[in-house]
Parts: sequence; structure tokens; C-alpha cells
Amino acid sequence: MISSPLSNSQHHPSLWIYEENYHLFQELQLWSRIDRLAPEASLDLVSASAAPIITLQLLERHKYMTLLCWRLPLLQAQNLPEVVQQVEFQLRCYHDAEVVEVIAYQGERRIPPRYLSNPLRGEQLDGKLRVNQLLQLCIHFALDHHYRPEPLTEAALERE
Repeated sequence: MISSPLSNSQHHPSLWIYEENYHLFQELQLWSRIDRLAPEASLDLVSASAAPIITLQLLERHKYMTLLCWRLPLLQAQNLPEVVQQVEFQLRCYHDAEVVEVIAYQGERRIPPRYLSNPLRGEQLDGKLRVNQLLQLCIHFALDHHYRPEPLTEAALERE
């Protein structure tokens, strides 16, 4: 079995995914652009292919933490009901620890970790890990399709 180069976390064994997601964000070349965004402004990621535009919205920014909303519209197959229009994550990014964590998925903020999961309430076992794995798949999708940030508009830039 091939392990992730970042899976040797000094912390809990499942925490490697938060660290890896942060480093994948670095590969998308986002941090320098996000640091210049005004609050509530958005940054679009585009690909040369016909893929949908990924939108990142800055919700909050602090010295060591950034709160973002990641939206990826889904292409709908013909003759199928439109169950989900887009994948949406709220992300908390800790820059000092270099981790990205999903804190909400599809508007649901209560994503229990493994030790609090209750299948009798319809919760997935270890839902927290699963939504972070889904974020990782979305980031890999963006990297595989060569998504890059669009140039920032004047309206999106923070006033100094």
C-alpha cells in the first residue's frame, strides 16, 4: 500500500487529510490571491476545458485563520432530476498549523467526527473524515483539469 507523503502526521492518524488539503490548496496557487481579497469577495478558478467555474468566497480573515466557501457547480446529465446543483463546502484554513478543515457541507454545519457519529440519527460513520476526503477529491479535480485563479477585479481587492 502506498501511503501519502503527508500521512505521517505527528498527531492523530486521520489528521493527515487536513494537512494534505492545505498543501493541495498551495498547489492551486490560491493563498496570495486570497490574502488580497476584500471580505465577502469571490475568486473564480477557471480551466481551459469546458469544466464549470469553481468559486471561492472569502467569509472571514484573521491573522492565523481564513474562512472560505468553496462552490463547484455540477454538470447535470440530461433527463435526470436536478437533485444537487453544486457542491459547497465551508472551509476553515489555519495558516500557522497549515491545515484546511471542512466545517460545513451543503449548508449542514453539524458534521460529527467518528466518536460522535450516531447511525440511528442517519449520520455517516466518521462523516467529518468523509467530507474532508470529498474536498480532497474536488481539489484533485481542479488540479487535474489545470484550474487557475482568474485575475482579481478592482471590486474584489481589499482597500488598504
